[in-house]
Amino acid sequence: MSGVARIVIETRPGETRAAVLDQAGEPIEFRIERETSRSRVGALCLGRVKTVRADIGAAFVDIGAGQDGFLNLKSADRDTLGTNVSEGAAVLVQVTRDAAAGKGPALSTGIDLVGAALVLTPGKPGLGLSGRISDDGTRARLKSLFADRDVSAAGVVIRTDAAAMSDNDILAETARLDARWQVVRDRAAASDAPACLIAAPGLAERLVSRYAGPSLAEILVDDAEAAKQLELHVAETLGAVCPAPVMTKGGETAFTAADLEDAFDAALSPHVMLPGGGGLIVTETPAMTTVDVNAGRAAAGNPERLALETNLAAAGAIAHQLRLRGIGGLIAVDFMKMREDRNRQRVLAALGTAFRGDPDNPRAGAFSRFGLVDVVRQRCAPVLAHDIDE
Repeated sequence: MSGVARIVIETRPGETRAAVLDQAGEPIEFRIERETSRSRVGALCLGRVKTVRADIGAAFVDIGAGQDGFLNLKSADRDTLGTNVSEGAAVLVQVTRDAAAGKGPALSTGIDLVGAALVLTPGKPGLGLSGRISDDGTRARLKSLFADRDVSAAGVVIRTDAAAMSDNDILAETARLDARWQVVRDRAAASDAPACLIAAPGLAERLVSRYAGPSLAEILVDDAEAAKQLELHVAETLGAVCPAPVMTKGGETAFTAADLEDAFDAALSPHVMLPGGGGLIVTETPAMTTVDVNAGRAAAGNPERLALETNLAAAGAIAHQLRLRGIGGLIAVDFMKMREDRNRQRVLAALGTAFRGDPDNPRAGAFSRFGLVDVVRQRCAPVLAHDIDE
């Protein structure tokens, strides 16, 4: 994912903290993962179908996780190995969402093996190309690399960062992903369900896989064992397109070495200052998040202009804070009231521009009659503040 220059990994007893930094050295994401609540997203499992519910188009599958996983059957009635999803059958599934609020983990029979340049999609045929690659010559070059490949059984999606990578690096990654898929197939054939075939990557591995590419210049780590695991992950999955982890010096923690402690603390505060004196109040609940935009100063002069200037500044800050804090789901934004429709449209346009580059695809609706704007953002990880409160 272009734009990410540095990933910082700090390991504490029972806990990992991570930060993703942009080209200017500013944090754009903070994440925490505890050993007691480690994510299973991405794990590949040979599950045993316990129940098929035709009335809701779903199956409940034992993957050995304590809670049965929920498999939506509307998109597929068999797994990538060709097994019908029927009661008692052993099926190959991937965890797509962790268990939460009494619900088991969400599962899919569509498998995604992710690299820096490509995603191998066994069971989902075809050649896909990122829409963010706009240059016609580059698109033609990338497609030509797979002209002789049969993608009818295992498809390939070419990611955005492939545009800046060499043909040799892309082809080398293709070979690594093919080998990884063969390992999965071999383990599935030799295992009795339920069984974990490929464990879910840890927080560090997930972030490195997500943001590996030409722009990523450094991975800073403060734990030798974590560095060793990352080196193995890079070698097996990402190859030369990803830098080797670098250890901090003098026993410094990674966040201290990268001067991130103050920024991390600020990301936990409900109050966010805006340029010019305005501010945001971010309130998070399990159901939704609200963002209140305030001028923070006497409303002298033209109230409409003050509201417009404050709201335009808030648009960029809101996009940054949602990504920084890992906020997903439904977000209700209470902008300062504006009378003129053209000003409301300017604010919506600024919000849309600020959302570009966020891999979790935030989208904003229109202003409601009460001046609220609803935003939805993919929920891919626990909210930062919720992790701290656990």
